Amino acid sequence: MKKILFILILAWNAAGWSQSKTADVDLNMKAKEAFYRNDYNKAIEIYNNLLKKYPQSQYIPEAHFWLGYSYMELQKPQEAYNHFQTLVVTFPNSRWADDGQVKIIELAKDLPDKSWNTYEQYISKGLYKKDIEIRYRAVIALSETGNKMILPDLIETIKIEKDPTIRYRLVSGLMYYTSPDIVPVVIDIYKTETELSVKRQLVRTLEPIHDPSVPDAIEKILLTEPHPMLRMQALDILEGLNSDKITNILVRGYKKEPDESLRFRYVQILSARAPENETSIFLDMMQKENSEFIRMTLTEDLKGKITTTHLPTIKKIILSEPRAEIRLGLLQIIASIDSDEITPVFTYALQKEKDKFVRNRALLSLESMREPIIYHIVNNIFPIYENRDQKLLLLHYVEDAPAHLVIPVIQMALSDGDENVKIYALGVLETIPQPDVSILRKAINDPSRKVRLRALPLLRSLQAEQEISLLKDLLRSEKDTGLLLQAVRQASNLDRTLCTPVLKNVVAGDYDSRARILALQLLSNKNPESALEQARKILANEKINQLLFAAIKMVADYKDIKSVNYLTNIIQSDRDDVIRKAAFQSLYFIDKSQAENLHSKISNQYY
Repeated sequence: MKKILFILILAWNAAGWSQSKTADVDLNMKAKEAFYRNDYNKAIEIYNNLLKKYPQSQYIPEAHFWLGYSYMELQKPQEAYNHFQTLVVTFPNSRWADDGQVKIIELAKDLPDKSWNTYEQYISKGLYKKDIEIRYRAVIALSETGNKMILPDLIETIKIEKDPTIRYRLVSGLMYYTSPDIVPVVIDIYKTETELSVKRQLVRTLEPIHDPSVPDAIEKILLTEPHPMLRMQALDILEGLNSDKITNILVRGYKKEPDESLRFRYVQILSARAPENETSIFLDMMQKENSEFIRMTLTEDLKGKITTTHLPTIKKIILSEPRAEIRLGLLQIIASIDSDEITPVFTYALQKEKDKFVRNRALLSLESMREPIIYHIVNNIFPIYENRDQKLLLLHYVEDAPAHLVIPVIQMALSDGDENVKIYALGVLETIPQPDVSILRKAINDPSRKVRLRALPLLRSLQAEQEISLLKDLLRSEKDTGLLLQAVRQASNLDRTLCTPVLKNVVAGDYDSRARILALQLLSNKNPESALEQARKILANEKINQLLFAAIKMVADYKDIKSVNYLTNIIQSDRDDVIRKAAFQSLYFIDKSQAENLHSKISNQYY
């Protein structure tokens, strides 16, 4: 009997359990359907019914979660909290417990009671939960409150956390603290942090904080952080800060920065900030910087900022700079300074410059300088240059210079080995009203025919005595017929007293016959007596036919007894038959009877 009763009881219990299971499943499904339709009040009604009728149902933890969630949607944080709290406390091992804890943390800021105890109770314990999401949510929630009292717990949690992913999320919570008090906290954590991503997040936490302590914290990172990416990140933050400390921090950081790209970033930030001592800072950087790219950047930044006080440093940099483009840039910067003080620096730099390209471009910069500076520089650098184009350019710059400044340059040019330089120099000399005699004497004695030819017209600007003196020098040694002819013509334009001796010397000298004939003809215009005397000497002693012809013609114009005698002697001599015939014809023109007397004595071939 007892056995049958026991079986019946079991059967009844089993039937009741089966019925209960079916009912709570049904209620749970209906509640979820209402929730998903956003009918939160209906969902709450059904879930409360489930809790009341089936307190032992497996859906009880789930019901508390969705009840809390529904109250959250209805903006009833306290009721929502009550259900999440029941879930977490009563069913800590439920799969819904962790989600409930997360929701508790989310609700904390919306609860009516905002005392520290409330937050301690609701949130801070979440920092020590195993679930990363709970800890992260706890950090965020507490950070959003800005309550400094939680910082010790937050810092301790970060320090003891072994998982870098979790540390990253925990550190992210610090970004909600913008109080200056967080700065030493960040640096303290940063000192022991090894994970790159976490350190990056720590640096980011400093960005929104506006406090004088932030630049100092950034400097510590710049000077101690081994990873260049983090130093770059710190630099980016430093760029956005507004503090009198920034310039000094940038200078100190630059000096210790091994990475070229980061040093370039330092330069960019300094240039944008434009501190009062920016020029001195950049000049100091240029002397120590080993990157050509950065030195070129610094050179560009220095344009328009150099003054005479910086010239000694600029000179030092130019003389030690290995890259030609940088030297050129610095020289062009100097050229833009309107001061006599640039003369020795620019001159010395050009004297030491070996690169032809740099010299050419630097010399073009002279055009922008004031004239006195140009003249002094040209005077100093002309002797050391060997390039023709450069020397021609220098001569061009002094074309309008006062005589006392241009004369030394022309003297140097006439000592040059290039005849084109000498010719150009003589062209410059032509602009001087009274050129120096010594310069022209040097020019007419130059080995180059072109130079001597260019110098001849310039003699006309001298006084007559000086001109004839130089013409004598030229005629004394000149072998070129064209130059001789030009010199003879030029001499004949002078006063009779001055030119007669010169023309006589040419006629009687060892010159090309064309020059002697020209001199004889020109002498006859200036001094007929001297010309006749020279013609008679030619008839007496000369062997060259062209000269004899010229002398015969000249003597024939003078119908005196001496002329007759000279012509008679030529006819009776053993000269060339052509010469004797020319003399006979001239004699016949002067003295017909004398010619007829000679006719009887001379063969018919002369008649």
